[in-house]
Amino acid sequence: METVVVTGARHQLVLRVLPGFGDPLLLAVALERERANLALVLRHLDVFPAQEAA
Repeated sequence: METVVVTGARHQLVLRVLPGFGDPLLLAVALERERANLALVLRHLDVFPAQEAA
């Protein structure tokens, strides 16, 4: 599972592939650089697939 973070002057884009029971799901999150904590978002995305699998 890969996470790609694209950063720009004002925004950050996080792309993540989530495995599913069929085709994988591509999750895209757009963040404002000044208002979002990227580390917190990435940590939450690491927890999300584990919650879905349970």
